[in-house]
This record gives sequence, structure tokens and C-alpha cells, in this order.
Amino acid sequence: MPRRPRRFLLIVLTAVIGVVVLSLCSNLLLDVGHSLVQEHNRHDSSGDGDEFVYRKKEVRLFVGTPFFRTPVGNAYLDNCSVRKHCKIVDDKDSSDAVLYHAPDFVLMGTLKPNQITVLWSLESPINHRFYQNFERQINWTMTYRRDADVWFPYGVITKRREPIRVDFDELWKSKKKMVVWLISNCGHTNGRIELTKALQEAGLEVDIFGACGRRPTPNDCDGVNKQGDRCVAELFKPYMFAISFENSLCKDYITEKFFEVLEKRYAVPIVMQRKTYEENGAPSDSFIAVDDYQNVDNLVNNLKVIAKDKSAYLKYHQWRETFEVRSDYFNIDDTGFCQLCKKIMRQDFMPKHYDDVASWHSVGICDQPQDGFVNKFLTNSGKKPSFQGD
Repeated sequence: MPRRPRRFLLIVLTAVIGVVVLSLCSNLLLDVGHSLVQEHNRHDSSGDGDEFVYRKKEVRLFVGTPFFRTPVGNAYLDNCSVRKHCKIVDDKDSSDAVLYHAPDFVLMGTLKPNQITVLWSLESPINHRFYQNFERQINWTMTYRRDADVWFPYGVITKRREPIRVDFDELWKSKKKMVVWLISNCGHTNGRIELTKALQEAGLEVDIFGACGRRPTPNDCDGVNKQGDRCVAELFKPYMFAISFENSLCKDYITEKFFEVLEKRYAVPIVMQRKTYEENGAPSDSFIAVDDYQNVDNLVNNLKVIAKDKSAYLKYHQWRETFEVRSDYFNIDDTGFCQLCKKIMRQDFMPKHYDDVASWHSVGICDQPQDGFVNKFLTNSGKKPSFQGD
């Protein structure tokens, strides 16, 4: 080959290699820059990395009721990633949204056409119904239900970014007792007390603390008012299992009775119906569900088998390495008040209202006592339910 064509080919080849190298370096720099921006946004309390989708930069919320007689203030937004752009204010007329806590609701008053009216509640319809339909007056709902306009759960379970190591040997060594139940509300409509009595009669050792039990709680750990206290975690520490029966069986109704046990108490929760918990993100082997069993005896016998087998028991804690639980429900980003702020900031919603929000909240949402799950389970166990539905 002549010298000149060879030299030309060498020049072309060098140029191509140079372009490829420059392109790779450029992409690498962009990736590094993007990672640094993401890391900055993750630690910057003024945003959550989605600022470009927020059309409205400042949001003002007015809360027209207390929360069970307790005033609602900006502390509810302390852990919200957009808290610098969203405030709870005292001036109703200047607010973007007006919130009413249903159990404390008295009077709605006059609203402006452009204001969003939000009815919120963390109570099940069994515990508190919406007694008015608020025809065409309510725009959004904010509840623990996944189909609410704003989701406000008692806790969330998410995949960890990186797995952690759990000392399973130490966990196993700490377990010396069978089942604990901390209960302070003895009023019930779903038969949870009758079901627990049936489990005890079948030979399950259950230590019951609180207002409904015979054992006094140490250090004044009085149940609902102190669910998050360290003394409760210490109380639960030696127990393998914890009864986490809710006081009503309703769609998506899962309270701190479940999330606190998973996050801080290191016991395996016993719940009534599997579907509700799995639909809300709980790993399948993080809890024991009553409805997995044909009757009381089957359930009790299986719990005893699990309690004697280290590998079988620790299987219900393996999830801890790859999942995390957050149960401080007023301080979870992307739920409750914080999600409400972000939704208004995005401005990507269509106008809506509820013709009958009371029906949305209550109709067909809960098991009824006279034909509920517990009645059927006790009947299958050859036991006659001792409670009657209203």
C-alpha cells in the first residue's frame, strides 16, 4: 500500500478513537454529576429531587380542627422533604387547602371556590363513621386506605437500598417466652378477645398486659399511649410472638400494633388475615396469619413447632436484612401531610368532589361481627362464639 493512503488511514483511525474516548469521558462525568446531584437532593431538606415537577412553589395548609383535641402545627412537617415550601398557617382565607379531622369535626364554614377541602381520619369506620355525607363539599380524603386521595398509613415497609447484617444468634438467644399481648381497649366488635381466649384454651401461653390483662405493665407501659416507648420494646423482647389483632377488620386498616412490633420489638406479629398485610407491603414471612390455618388447634400446634426450631423461627426475621419499617406515621416522607403538600405542588390533578364521602368511607369496607372472619374461624374450630354483633 502506498505511504500516503496508510498515513491517511492512521489519521482517520486516531480521530475515531479520540471521539470514542471523549464520548466515554463525557458520559462518565455526566453520571458522576447526576449522582452528586441525587446525593445532594437526598440530604437537602429543601427538596426531594423532584423540584422540576413542582409547578406551585409554595403551599399553605389550614387545619380547621385539632387532632383529638391537640392543635395541629408545622411540627407535622418536620421530616418532610419539601417543608421549606409548605406551611400550616392560621389564615384560612389565604390557604390552598383546608383540612378537617373527621373525629373532631364540628362545622365546616364558608370556603373559597379555589380551596381544596380535605377530610382526614386514621380511624376505621367501626370506630368512627363519617356521620355526614358532605354532599359535593369534600374534594379529597386523607386516610390509611390505599385508594384515598392522600395516603396516610400508620407505617410503611420498603426495600432497603443495601442489605444489613442481623445477629440472628443473639436474637434467638433472647427469646424465652411464647406470646405477648398488650391491649388497652377492651371494647371490641371483631372478637379478638374471644379468639385469644380460644388460643389459650388450646394450650398457647399468652401473657396479656394492659387494661384487658391480669398482668400489670412495668414502668407504666400502658399500651396505646406509649406504643413507641422503649419500655414496651423491653417488655416484648423475650417473647417470640406478639398478638397484633386490630380492633376492627376493615380495608387496609393496619395500625401501630403491627408496625411497631416489626420495627422495634423484634417479635413475630400474629394477625388475622394475610391478604390485608401483604397488599400493604409486608413480606410474606414477616408475620403469622390466622387465616392460613383451618382451626385453632392447627394454629397453636404450628406455633409450638416453630418455637422449638431455631431455623423455622428465624425464617420470620430474615426479611429484616433486606426490608425496613417506619412506624412514626406523622414523620414519614411521601405520606400524610407531606404527600398532601407534594400533590398540591405538582398541580397534576383534575378537579373532583365526593357526592357521598360517608358511603366511600363506610359501605362494604369492614367485616361485620355477625358474619365476620372470627365467627367463622371459631365455628370451624368447634367453638361457639360468645359475642353477638350489633
